[in-house]
Amino acid sequence: MPPAASAFLEPFHGAHSLLIASTGAELLTIARGVVTGATQAAPDLALLGSPTLIAAAAAPHPAPAILAAAEIVAAGHPVWIAVRGGAPLPLEGNLANANNLVTLADSLTLSLALRDVVDLELTARCPSPAAAVEFERRLRALLSLAIAANARRPEIAALLRSVRLRREESTVHAALSAPPDALGSLLP
Repeated sequence: MPPAASAFLEPFHGAHSLLIASTGAELLTIARGVVTGATQAAPDLALLGSPTLIAAAAAPHPAPAILAAAEIVAAGHPVWIAVRGGAPLPLEGNLANANNLVTLADSLTLSLALRDVVDLELTARCPSPAAAVEFERRLRALLSLAIAANARRPEIAALLRSVRLRREESTVHAALSAPPDALGSLLP
């Protein structure tokens, strides 16, 4: 694991599960277990973040719809991310291009399964079949541009070509399986 990720996760060594929520500007971590320096909201529930986010997390409110998408992916994957769609994320540089996809979906989940290979799956739940067709079209375009941009790096171009896409009604799935070192080559 990169040193920055290890340093971020260090306070959570006593936790057995961890959820990270973001407002786009701030993070709130919610952990099952004991976390040094965190607010213990219950005997086995630790909250770490700004006082405002901790208060908001502890306040009673109805569960947001994004949790339904999160529940599905969390059931079978040890590492996952759920994002509410419809609005751009605070992304910069080339990553900002992902907002062309995020704004088309109601929700997006990204799951990771670690075995001999790493299995990544992106699932976009769109508001209509037409929005799913457009999401798939834009994702294919982004992949094509990334493949062309990596023409001088054949191992990365081949990895991007191996992404499997499928659409079912208003849901788009993109999957990639690769050895961990190959996926590491995609990171800057």
